[in-house]
Amino acid sequence: MKSEGEIKVSDDIKPYLNEIAERLWSIPGHAAVMIGSGFSKNAKSSKAGNRSFPDWPQLGDIFYKKIHGEYPNNQKYLNPLKLADEVQAALGRPVLDQLILSSIPDDEFDPSILHTQLLDLPWTDIFTTNYDTLLERARVGISEKNYQVVLNKEDLIYSERPRIIKLHGSFPSERPFIITEEDYRKYPKDFAPFINTVQQSLLENTFCLIGFSGDDPNFLQWIGWIRDNLGKENSPKLYLIGYFGLSDAQKKLLIQRNITVVDFSNSFEGKGSHQEAIELFFKYLASKKTTKNYLNWDPEETLLPENIKEETELSKLEFIIQDWKKFRMNYPGWIIAPDDIRAKLLRSTVSYIHYISNNHYENISLNLQFAYELNWRLEKCLMPIYVDVALYFENIIDGHKAKQKGNLQIDSNEESEISIRIQLQLSLLRCYREDGELEKWKILQTELQGDLEYYNEEQIEFFKYEVSLFYFFTLDLLNLKSHLENWIPNESLPYWESKRAGLLAELGSSQEAEKILEKTLSFVRNRVNLKPVSADYSNVSQEGYIMLLLQYIRTANNFLDYKLEKDTEDESSFSGRWEKLKRYKCDPWNELKLFERTLRSPKVISKEIEEIKEFDLDKITVSRKFRVDDRDMRIAYSYLRFLEETGLPLQIGNSTIGKESANGTLKRLFKIAPFWTSAILIRIGDNKSVNIIFNRDSISRMPTKNVDVLVLQYLKVANDSNLTTQIDFERFANYFKRNLYTLLPEILSRLCVKTTFDVKVRLLNYLLEIFNSPIRNNFMNVDNLTNRLINSFNKTEQMELINSLLKFPNLGNLSDAHGLDFANPLSYVDTEKKLPIDFDRPKLNDELIEDLFKSARLLKNGERSWVICTLLFLEENGLLTEKWREQLGVVLWKNVDSTGFPVDINYHKFAFLFLPSPKEINLEKLFKEYIMSTPFPIQEKNAGITIGNKEITICTNLVGARNQIKWTKEEIIELSRRLFEWWGSDKKYLEKYSQSKEDERYKEFYFRFNKMMDVFVFVIAPNLDFEYEVELKDKIILLIEELKKLSIPTLRLEAAFVKNKITELKNVLIGIENQIISSNYEYVADALHSIYRLLDINVENSENIFSSKLIDLEAQMVFWRSPIGLSGSINSIGLIIEKYADYVNEAHLNKILLGLENLTYETNVFNNSEIYHDYQKLEIRRDAARLSFKLFNLYLDRGYEIPPALNSWKNICQSDEEFSEIKLQWQ
Repeated sequence: MKSEGEIKVSDDIKPYLNEIAERLWSIPGHAAVMIGSGFSKNAKSSKAGNRSFPDWPQLGDIFYKKIHGEYPNNQKYLNPLKLADEVQAALGRPVLDQLILSSIPDDEFDPSILHTQLLDLPWTDIFTTNYDTLLERARVGISEKNYQVVLNKEDLIYSERPRIIKLHGSFPSERPFIITEEDYRKYPKDFAPFINTVQQSLLENTFCLIGFSGDDPNFLQWIGWIRDNLGKENSPKLYLIGYFGLSDAQKKLLIQRNITVVDFSNSFEGKGSHQEAIELFFKYLASKKTTKNYLNWDPEETLLPENIKEETELSKLEFIIQDWKKFRMNYPGWIIAPDDIRAKLLRSTVSYIHYISNNHYENISLNLQFAYELNWRLEKCLMPIYVDVALYFENIIDGHKAKQKGNLQIDSNEESEISIRIQLQLSLLRCYREDGELEKWKILQTELQGDLEYYNEEQIEFFKYEVSLFYFFTLDLLNLKSHLENWIPNESLPYWESKRAGLLAELGSSQEAEKILEKTLSFVRNRVNLKPVSADYSNVSQEGYIMLLLQYIRTANNFLDYKLEKDTEDESSFSGRWEKLKRYKCDPWNELKLFERTLRSPKVISKEIEEIKEFDLDKITVSRKFRVDDRDMRIAYSYLRFLEETGLPLQIGNSTIGKESANGTLKRLFKIAPFWTSAILIRIGDNKSVNIIFNRDSISRMPTKNVDVLVLQYLKVANDSNLTTQIDFERFANYFKRNLYTLLPEILSRLCVKTTFDVKVRLLNYLLEIFNSPIRNNFMNVDNLTNRLINSFNKTEQMELINSLLKFPNLGNLSDAHGLDFANPLSYVDTEKKLPIDFDRPKLNDELIEDLFKSARLLKNGERSWVICTLLFLEENGLLTEKWREQLGVVLWKNVDSTGFPVDINYHKFAFLFLPSPKEINLEKLFKEYIMSTPFPIQEKNAGITIGNKEITICTNLVGARNQIKWTKEEIIELSRRLFEWWGSDKKYLEKYSQSKEDERYKEFYFRFNKMMDVFVFVIAPNLDFEYEVELKDKIILLIEELKKLSIPTLRLEAAFVKNKITELKNVLIGIENQIISSNYEYVADALHSIYRLLDINVENSENIFSSKLIDLEAQMVFWRSPIGLSGSINSIGLIIEKYADYVNEAHLNKILLGLENLTYETNVFNNSEIYHDYQKLEIRRDAARLSFKLFNLYLDRGYEIPPALNSWKNICQSDEEFSEIKLQWQ
């Protein structure tokens, strides 16, 4: 039945016409036309007379008459071309040209409607062998297209489509007019550019011939040239259009020449004509123009009523499904929907998701259809399946399986219920992987594996790709290698092949990947050439992304092969093609840029409920946000899906793509998609990225059982990957394994602080395995793992594990580059933590101890240092007998440096004052000689300023030895003189750089002089117990004044000299009260130190009021819990309780307890209070736990009932859900 407006043509030519029309109206067009002399006969005469355009026989008659003086009388001659040769030979070329000009009445005719109709169609090019100017003149009536006229081969170079190309010359003067046999013989050489242009057009386009007859000399010559250049087998099909009465023999001959005759003779009820046939041809083509612009595919242009979004009746589902299906069926086929399309599609989808929450699943088939359409939309939006949607899918799938039980039929219909269910199950499989639901994934994967016979080809490839990604995500390299080796390629699905290539490239087989992509790109491009781009952009979209993948992998391969020069020709070719693909909204680079623009920017904090304070006072607007409206989060999710959909490897060797965007994704999603982001982290291979996911905040929010599972999973990965052996899987995934060497130790080092004891023991065993590994140097960040793991054990646990700790091999002679990574684990132990007094220390084997001392005597350098470190650990923890302690003193002091101190252990000099030593060594004398001979760090003139000093060694030693060394009057005066000299020499730098407190040079000198003040506070002031000169007092007062002028807090310095009557107590107390409420942390900390100093020097020598008042100031800080200085006040009170517990009264304790009670929940990371930032919460929680333990013991000592607040802190510290640093405080 013919639809209204359809142009009627005979059925025998309709398939050809439809093929031509499809190619013509594709975007861009893929149809070209060549116009012969017969077309000019359609021109309109503009003058009176009976002249007309001659056909070939008539032109031959004219040439014959010119030579013989009369027209032929039934005389047969060879052909018009031969006659033209004779005219030129007899009369010359000018006469021949003039004869042509006068015989073809170009200036007496105008273009007809057929010329306009021809130019109105979107031909890529119009070629013509005609000399007349009818086509050029017809351009005037065409407004939508700008045809460029090419008259000669030189014009071709810079010409742009669409063009009118005059192949044989043009009136009035573009010579030669191609007419003689000699012209045609020389044409392929003299006019090679024209031949090549036509040939290229033939290869790229559907090619039509109009105005030619079967024996037309131009027609025969051009067909011959094409066959000569392309070969008989490779010559493309041409369509000869017209009204013909060809014999069977003529048709067969044309078929042999690969020419399809589109004969309109059967399309007319009566007798037709060439003119009518061409007009009908043009009308038919014009009628096939589609008015739909698929580039503007807009899912928001729905016909659904607005109120359907608010309704929940299942009866409405059918309308939604029909609407959504219509849009899906009209989807242009983009592999990656453009960004603006994704946004529209998501907006037009979320309003209907509520239907899943009001569903009782009465109609399984209807729900299955809705779930399928919803899933398709989410996938095109590059969005994951949310938990509630996943639950809906599960229920629908279970219901459908129950319905289909025992009735599973193979159905080739892609959208049959079975196929739809399988598609949903595949999407769920991906969802489980992304969410880390590993057990669910394995169960579903097993089920799907058994149903492979019911899959279509796309679903089979989806399944294989998903299994590969699962092994990749779980770092199961053995199974991943096996799976990829057994993946049978399906070359008819090139885009899935490109994804396989992406995986191979990332896992080290980038050369193989490049070959696969070259093949797939060729395959897709052949499809593009065969099928016009009209309503389906899938092929050009695939082409664009395969090119992106290929260029990335090719560049990476060149880098791996040290080919550092760019292949500019290849790059230019790809760039040009990408530029053309933009017309279909296929622009991979723009998609990457759009992702990068958002994901490189700082993370946007979005709250589900946000209070917006308006301009008017007391007026607040509450804004509630639906989760998918969070654009920042949506783009992060989309980027992860984008990577999977395109197959882009995050890293190939040292080459990366989209790394900044990936890092931005980690920052946004690690809390809500930890498994997914963890997998991405390993693939990025960037050590700095570890802190994005495995930071204190994120780990604190993980249940300990999950942390244990994660650690065990990583240990399994390490074991399965043979990281500590030299097995390399035949070089499979070597670059990826390098990421594991870099990242695994760092990740494990962060997780170990929140694991259970048994898991930490397994980590310790793995650490021992790394130390013993012949390829240990491949690992990085082992020092962090050792430090954090060792100190995550409490002192009792360390003693329980002493035999394991002593098994670590002596790696003291490793080079400096690796020695820092593999230091003696016992060197990391926190020496401030002590064993309980009643702890039953383990008995060590005497033979083991003897071997250690023997090694210490025989070994040298780093290996000797390793052994001494071990012996010192044993000594510090009371594991050496007195006999062995004496031996340790001898061994320790066997090798000394120029200062007379031991060289084989990297301790400060003051530390040796606490260690065994031979009786003949006078430690005090030796230490004083070292101090008196060591200069303070006075900045030398014209010397560079060293930035970033972590300590001033001489100051550290002086302060560290303050309770061990008694200094004489002369020594104190000399030390003071040197300190004043240091200040006098270098204070100018502090003044010079004090304009900017952020200047690193200012910070450096600020640090140095704080260390100087420490010496005054802890060494000079306590030892100034003699009659001193007024000059010394004046210098100290001047120093304090000068420091104040430079905005350096000096209260602790003033407090230290109160006892010596150099400063006044009253002024210090006023200063404390002012500074303790400061908003500047430095001033608050200084005030707290001052309080302790005053208590320490016991100014009034009695239990006076001022001591109670000072403690009350600190107790109030804990009570009010101001973030500034809270940790300092907590720690200061802890010190007071240790040393001055008698000064702490019930009023103090009540305030402190109230503060600690509030801190139990204020420092909980799950508390959304913004009083403290997340890291600050953990620091304060640790310090509060330490203070609570001291108070707990204080209450026990006083025989008081333990307050609930302290029991709460005890429970916190005994909870497995806390970090080890917090749990360790309760000991």
